[in-house]
Amino acid sequence: MIILDDIAKEYIQGKTNVIVLNKLCLNVNYDENTMNLISEIINETKFKESNVFNFKNINDDFNNKQNIDKIWLLCKYYLMIEGFKKRYNSININLEAEEKSNLLNS
Repeated sequence: MIILDDIAKEYIQGKTNVIVLNKLCLNVNYDENTMNLISEIINETKFKESNVFNFKNINDDFNNKQNIDKIWLLCKYYLMIEGFKKRYNSININLEAEEKSNLLNS
């Protein structure tokens, strides 16, 4: 499983020229590292089986090099959600802890 922090570091370090536009970059030419990363993400089993989006349309667009900006946003969304799930599942909280009354009033 790919960890979000590692992806972000690899993306930032591997990017030779950073293009910053408003909130959405349109028709940006992504470098080979980014395209490989997108390909790796969309070919993960969890991504393919996700019920949030239609994998067939995403895969067709990626193969035809269309809507790459939108696919990249979906990839980042997917990685963010998976990272939150992993982090949430790693929290160890004893939900069956014994309740105690206020001991100051005893």
